[in-house]
Amino acid sequence: MNHRVLHFVIGGLALFAINAFLRPPGKPAEPVASRAPIVISSARIAQLRDDYTRETGLVTSRQEEQRLIERAIEEEVLYREALARGLHLGDRSIRYRLIQKMSFLASEEEADEEDLYRQALELDLGREDVVIRRLLIHKIRFVMKLSSGVGEPTDVELLAYLERNRDRYLQPALISFTQVFLSAEEHGESLASEARRLLARIRADSVRPGTGVALGDRFPLGHEFRLRSQKALEKTFGSEFARTVFGLDREYWSGPVRSGYGLHLVWVAEIRPARLPALEDVRARVAGALIHEERERRYREMLAQLRRQYDVRVERATAEVADEPS
Repeated sequence: MNHRVLHFVIGGLALFAINAFLRPPGKPAEPVASRAPIVISSARIAQLRDDYTRETGLVTSRQEEQRLIERAIEEEVLYREALARGLHLGDRSIRYRLIQKMSFLASEEEADEEDLYRQALELDLGREDVVIRRLLIHKIRFVMKLSSGVGEPTDVELLAYLERNRDRYLQPALISFTQVFLSAEEHGESLASEARRLLARIRADSVRPGTGVALGDRFPLGHEFRLRSQKALEKTFGSEFARTVFGLDREYWSGPVRSGYGLHLVWVAEIRPARLPALEDVRARVAGALIHEERERRYREMLAQLRRQYDVRVERATAEVADEPS
């Protein structure tokens, strides 16, 4: 799909979302006082606890139980709002499931599909259908986030976000070095003394890196390493070696530095400190993250506003739940 078509599709979805959220079909929204209350019964709370234990193998703490209740309230609000905005209408997968459910309940063997669909809607058969509920909740979340009015961030906003989240985007320090290798397998018990002797020699003779590699043993992964991060070096040489080389002096033969292969005499050519990348190098990532976070923030605000339009009642469970560990 080319960029023009993609932008057209996204734009169409956004218009659909805004229209669906701001202009619900049919009659205007119910007054708050006339809306049926949302009741989270003690039986429902017990079911939430049981489902949690079955899925995780853990007993719910008081804090976890409260999170489960809050999520149940949120999902019920979203489900009702999806119905109020007609997001179930015209959805072929929902229509098919409702007709199938209603056909099992209908007395007529050859009932008209339109009648079955209408009756299923009137009976709200989708309420206990997990697939339909999840689909509608997903739809209304999508609609709310797209209708939140978040535009493209400015460079000032992107730079501020990059600075606030520098740990996420910080490019690691990089090192370039040459190493002379002495194999543990080749030198055995004399490895340490051989390494010290060779180090003294190349220092005394001011041996250059390109010449020094020939004085040691062959290393299968090479002798020159350009702009490697500590994490990359850990994968090759181990954590002790990677940590040590970043503390060595530049343009000076240091060592011996130990790895799982043996000992290494190291000439550090360059160390580039960790730094934030230029905005242009990470613009797409930063913009995507900022837009996502802003949409999430506004979504939570819209959800809180919707929740205030309902009378929410929670019947606390009487069964004991575990306390959080101290």
